[in-house]
Amino acid sequence: MYKVVFFDVDGTLLSEIDRSMHESTREAIQRLIDKGIHVVVTTGRPYSLCSQFKELGINTFISANGAHIKCREEVIHKSVLSSEIVHDMSNFAELHGHSVSYFTEEFAMNGIASDNERVIQALNETLNLGRYPEKSRDLSEEVYCLCLYADETEAQKFFERYPALTFERFHGYVMNVLEDSKVSKLTAIQKVLEHLKIRSNCFW
Repeated sequence: MYKVVFFDVDGTLLSEIDRSMHESTREAIQRLIDKGIHVVVTTGRPYSLCSQFKELGINTFISANGAHIKCREEVIHKSVLSSEIVHDMSNFAELHGHSVSYFTEEFAMNGIASDNERVIQALNETLNLGRYPEKSRDLSEEVYCLCLYADETEAQKFFERYPALTFERFHGYVMNVLEDSKVSKLTAIQKVLEHLKIRSNCFW
């Protein structure tokens, strides 16, 4: 019998067309919870943009593509970017006019290129945000993931300056920036299973 079910967000829980959730999806999640099956959301989104799933009774989230895992409000795993990298890359992005977003417990951006149509379109297509979010007032919080807003040509200067970082493109104008190359949803799933003490043959 299955004890835990992992769901991706875009294209699974939410429609890829308009990012809405079908009523049948809500009902299916409720049936799983009523049966005592753990429901886990796995997403590239920051934790703070998962509130609509919390309202369904889901309390375990793999966010930032596995860099941050929260179960019943307890952080059971996190991969934190070094403060030096966050500050240096922020300064380099500002120097070259690129937007950067920060995945902390909240979600914020650097305030650069806030009126750039490609940035606004990317925010809408990846996070269903209709406007540029709040500018980060300081970079003292733990940052689990950075997102760089740049096309492949524009990103080359970042690749050259930061050869040790992992850049993972998931949109034509956005890529994740991670310091730990072992961060992934699959690794995060294993950590959730260990935390819940569930064997790997009991999830779906």
